Amino acid sequence: LASSETLRYFDVAGNPREVLLEAGELGFTYCQVPVVMALADSASIVLQTADGKTESVEGSLLSAEQSEALFKKNGHYIRIDVRVTEVMD
Repeated sequence: LASSETLRYFDVAGNPREVLLEAGELGFTYCQVPVVMALADSASIVLQTADGKTESVEGSLLSAEQSEALFKKNGHYIRIDVRVTEVMD
């Protein structure tokens, strides 16, 4: 990305949404939840909930409960920020 781009998607309720992506970020949706990936010094995941809270995960694995909430598309999570440590060739 040269400067910034916009990820446009429909949330679990069918409403159109947008997420601004900065240079160096990759955006996509998973189960209608936007995922924003970027390089960092250590792997981590931050899940943003509909009630304004965040859940931080060290490493790269979600719990069974977090995964289930995503798969059910119940609207609990509204964004996932993923940080990875290396670029895959």
